Parts: sequence; C-alpha cells; structure tokens
Amino acid sequence: MFEDFIEIKYREELRLAGNITDFTSSVKSSGLSFFTKEFIFFELEKKIVTFTPEQLNVFLRGSTILLFNFTTRPKKTVLDYVLGIKESCTTAKFFRATSIFPYYKYYFEAVKNYIEEKDLVIVTKKKVGEIIDEVDSQIHDKLVTDPTAVKTKNFFLQLFRLKYKDDNDINLDSSIPFNFISMFLADKLYTGLLERFSEIKDVNETSEIKLKTIIKIIGGKTIYNDDFIESDETEPEYFESLPEEGEISEEETENTGSEEYEKNADFAGERRKEEEDIEFLKLFGKEELLKICRKMFKNDRVIMYSCFNTLKTFTNWLDASDYLKEYFTKNKISIYDKSVVLFVDILSEYYSKNSS
Repeated sequence: MFEDFIEIKYREELRLAGNITDFTSSVKSSGLSFFTKEFIFFELEKKIVTFTPEQLNVFLRGSTILLFNFTTRPKKTVLDYVLGIKESCTTAKFFRATSIFPYYKYYFEAVKNYIEEKDLVIVTKKKVGEIIDEVDSQIHDKLVTDPTAVKTKNFFLQLFRLKYKDDNDINLDSSIPFNFISMFLADKLYTGLLERFSEIKDVNETSEIKLKTIIKIIGGKTIYNDDFIESDETEPEYFESLPEEGEISEEETENTGSEEYEKNADFAGERRKEEEDIEFLKLFGKEELLKICRKMFKNDRVIMYSCFNTLKTFTNWLDASDYLKEYFTKNKISIYDKSVVLFVDILSEYYSKNSS
C-alpha cells in the first residue's frame, strides 16, 4: 500500500518536472513541488552530481519517499535524515536540513528555542528526540483533554492530504488507511490513542477509517463497525465546527496551563457525571490529574477511571497497594516518577484516614 501511494506521488512529480535539462535554473523554473526543489538543492549541497535523466528520477523518488515518511513519522524521519547514524550535528546543519520540510514547524521552533537558550553550536540526536517528544506530549494533552472536531481534523490533516489533492475534498466521509494512523500515533508514542483504534472490530492495517470515525474515537465516543465500512450516516454537528483548511495551529500546540483548564467544566469534559461519581478524582488538582493520566494511564482517561473505580472497592491501603503493585508491574510503570510518587502518597493518606 505504501508503495502505491509513493508511486502515485512520484509520477505526479515526474509529470510536473517537464523538460528539465540541468540541476540549476531548469529545476527552479520547473513545475516541481516546492519540497522536491528544496530537496534537490539540499542534496546537491552534500554531493555535486552530473545531470542525467536517471539522476533526476533518483531525486524525484527520493523526495517523494522522504515527504511520505516525514508526514507519517516525523520524529523518526527527522532523526534518521538529519543525523542518521551520528549522535550529533551542527545547529547550522540541523536547521538547513529541516528547512526543506513544509509543515510540523513547531518541532523545529522548539529545537531552535532550546539551542538559542543554551547558545549551542552542536545539538545531539538524543536531545532533538526529547524535545520532539515533549512537543508531542503537549499536543496530546491539548487534544485529548478538550477534544473537538476542529482539533482532530487539523491534527490528522497532513495524512489526509497524502490521499486527497484538494482540501475541499476532505470531509467527514473522507478516509485514510489505518496504517497511516498507526504509524503517525506510534511515532508520537500515543499508545493510549492507538489502542482505541485497535479496539475497532476487524480493523487491520489496510482498513479505511473515515474522518468522522476518527473524531469519535479521539472524543471517546462509542464506535460501531459500520462507522468505517459503509456508513451513510451524517452528523451535521461536526460539519458546523470543521475548518476549511489549515494544519494544527500554533495555539493548538501551546502547553496547556491552568487558565485553559478553568475554561473546561471538568477534566473529564463530557464524562462529567462519571467524574462526579469517582471520589478519588477530588483528591488531585487538575494539572496533577493530567500528569498522572499521562504517566500511569497512557493518556487515556477511560483507563484511569477504570482503575479509580477498582480502587474504590478496597477498604484499606494494604489491598489497594497490592492492586497498584500488580498494575505497575504489568504496565511497566516507574514507581520513582514524581507523578507516581505523588499519586501513591495521596492515596496512602486517604486510606489511612478512611480505613474501616
């Protein structure tokens, strides 16, 4: 399937190339996409090659594969393409290499801020990966704590653009293969969200998932098999809130602070009634809950609620701690993480006060 998409994009670039006769003015004046032009010029900076139709084809196919990989797995692609097997590179090389990419700019802005703050001339592969992970963590928190159709569409927009030439063709019934989604979420370490998609009955890597189904899954709604097979159901409330175009905005990627949570009625949003029934949630602040949810429950509040409901059945700390030990072991949770330590301390104090 990947090969089919790449082949289609490659042939589009081949058509746009027209009659290119050199790697300078002829490329600049051609109809090639901006990314492919930038890719060719950057590759030529690394190694000067003689123009041949065969070499042009190598560049066209290489740019197509790189952009596809960057769209579906941005972190892996940046680390592999810019640094490769090296553990570090100059900051100048990092910014020159990443300048060719047309979106997900917030990753590079975050790296730039770090480099300028530390006044660095060398940046390590490990640190770049950590910064990208932190940005993804912030985006995840913003996406799942207040899920909307707008945020969801913008978050997955570049994946849909791999399949649809015109943004006007992207609507609630538009679909993308599940393997696009799975690669995208796995690259960001969004295991909780990925598991939600995997729970769809009979879903496989080639299953086509509709945008309206993606919106439901991100929003924590019930999913039925016909949502992604042959559903003609329309949901006008989503159409009213979907934007016409645009990737996820700078506002959507900002770190969520206490002010944002005050705008939400509850941490659980539409699960307000369920939250009211879980006494343990009242023991923590909203920001503490977010950190606990991310560190212990894969950023999935459904899993967190289930754990809290189980803890509610215990009348003493001994039984509750045995349950937590088993949960920590099974899910490979670090008991030394600050959020986990806070969680355990508060619960221990709660049971000490309320044990029968």
